[in-house]
Amino acid sequence: MLFALLGIAVLALVILFGVLYFEEVGGFFVLLTQGKDAAEAEFAAEECLQDAAREGLELVEAQGGYTRPLERLSLGSLGYMSQEGVQLLSLEDVEEDIAQYTEEALAECFEDGFEGYRVEQNKASVTVQFEEEHMLVTTDWELGFVDEEEEIAFTIHEINTKITSSFKALFTEAERFLSEAPYVDSSQHYYEVHNVSLHVMQVGNESIVAFSQGEEYFITAFG
Repeated sequence: MLFALLGIAVLALVILFGVLYFEEVGGFFVLLTQGKDAAEAEFAAEECLQDAAREGLELVEAQGGYTRPLERLSLGSLGYMSQEGVQLLSLEDVEEDIAQYTEEALAECFEDGFEGYRVEQNKASVTVQFEEEHMLVTTDWELGFVDEEEEIAFTIHEINTKITSSFKALFTEAERFLSEAPYVDSSQHYYEVHNVSLHVMQVGNESIVAFSQGEEYFITAFG
């Protein structure tokens, strides 16, 4: 009888330790999986940020300083200009415009969730700053990844990226060029200053100017 009781006690202990062990191991694998998912989600968020900011930059370059130009733009109102009555943009204006464009684009990044998680997010706050050879993009972007049990498994708060860009050099050259635009010989169609190439094209009474360096360019106009 004693041996039977001892056997039952040992069996109970084995079952108890087994349950605790599997719970601990199971919890470990859950944490391991969530850690992997969090790393992948952070990578996806950074890629989305890069794509949105780069798209905004490309629109600014192609549209003379704007991500969303005014409706019915004529050739003579191609964004950044020195014409009388048209407000000149500053580099800070461009940074704010790209930041706003990026903020709105980020809202679509996780609309459909992420690999089994529903994503709760507040509107991102984005800051863009141009350096000599880069565009720095920093965010305060709170993302909560909700699992199947409707619990937040992990969160992301900040995603930052750095995009190689010579835009600051192009923009600086555009500012200098436009300040001298009334004295520019428009018949001379090609220049190169400070590693920035300028191509001038006459359209009617206006001059369309493309500033380029490598694969990047910036378009503007003056009349």
